[in-house]
Amino acid sequence: METNSISINKFTKTADSLDNYISYKASKGKSQTVPAIYNNQIRVYQNGGIFTVYSNNSKINSIVLGSAMQTKVSYKINGNTYEKSISAGGRLELSNLDLTEVEFTCIGKNKTSRLYVNYLSVSYTI
Repeated sequence: METNSISINKFTKTADSLDNYISYKASKGKSQTVPAIYNNQIRVYQNGGIFTVYSNNSKINSIVLGSAMQTKVSYKINGNTYEKSISAGGRLELSNLDLTEVEFTCIGKNKTSRLYVNYLSVSYTI
């Protein structure tokens, strides 16, 4: 097994492949507004917007997700739901995952708590 990592800090699309093994996508989920690109960041809207990181024929070991705006997200690991806050300019780090997909849901309640994805780093095993 080989471990690799890939990162991005300038986004031009709301869904894309980072390489042959890792992809991401933003979707509106329960939010009323479709995600968009704003200043090289993915703007995921409050009240249920979703940002998903998923693998193609690999296992995700760790994820570092950065947000330019203060927000709160929920995510599931092995059936358990967790909620975490990310400070403005901060990063949420998850490790020891061994998953094929991680879905982050923006649970902020107002327009000042959107998830502005400005950094993504993924370590994975093929």
